[in-house]
Amino acid sequence: MYQFYRKYCFNCGNYFISISKEKEKMLALLIFFISKSLISADNPAPFSCITCASKELQKAWHLTSFPRMMEEDSFTLQCSDKQVATVESCSTLCVAMVMNKPSLDGKEETLYVRGCLDRLYGAGEIDKSYASKCQEGRVSHFDSQNKRIRSKALVYFCDSDRCNAGSYEDLKGFCKKQDTKLIDCYECADGDKCDRGHSCSGEFCLKTVTRINEVAQTIRTCSSINPLAPVKEFGNDKAICAHIEMENHMWTRLAKPNIRIASDHCYCQDNYCNSANFLTLSGMTIITFILLLGSTCVML
Repeated sequence: MYQFYRKYCFNCGNYFISISKEKEKMLALLIFFISKSLISADNPAPFSCITCASKELQKAWHLTSFPRMMEEDSFTLQCSDKQVATVESCSTLCVAMVMNKPSLDGKEETLYVRGCLDRLYGAGEIDKSYASKCQEGRVSHFDSQNKRIRSKALVYFCDSDRCNAGSYEDLKGFCKKQDTKLIDCYECADGDKCDRGHSCSGEFCLKTVTRINEVAQTIRTCSSINPLAPVKEFGNDKAICAHIEMENHMWTRLAKPNIRIASDHCYCQDNYCNSANFLTLSGMTIITFILLLGSTCVML
């Protein structure tokens, strides 16, 4: 019996490797499966993220820094519950954010946001290497008398089914202590003296300008968390901004909403980058709840 061979040269100099027809088929199948694996790596299968937000955030969404607001039916009193069943498909990263918001009577409310970054950012390329990264620590708030109040907050990013479930204590277990570089930031609110004698240290500096109708307030402080950190522009520039707009209705004889809130949040990662002059968002078109990441955030 004679077996016929085809001859191929695989860029191997003066050597030729002879392969039988059966082995040729096996080689073709091997190449097919390798190619399929490479395509799957570039386009991973979607997974499910738990999707909800604490009911209290429906009228205070600007506290989250996420530029897109959730749908009305996603706000619930059960977002802290491990058994929350609402999920959405996601191909980037799930997120769980927990923060303690000071209330008017001095007590703290624990507030949750869970969802997919595709939905919460609305635009921009996401750095998937943030999967399993967790930021946890103190953040600062200012009350109506410009008194600083410190509270704890956490943000956790992940990339598997329902990975963003759990309470604050559950999620805190993912936050391993790291030797992070702390930077110095201005810490002041409108009406305060704002110089390097009024400062704090944190992983990020934060500057927010919030307008309620025509009244604006600027706050500069430090933060242990940055919900916008996975956006690739932040990795490149160490600065990123989100613009958030929303409307609320306070009961009056008017039928239409009469409270308009617009808030600019800028995070940066250099000493005193949240300086006194107003932030500028060059080239930004204002679209409600949408962050246009092609814009440049400059803090003068």
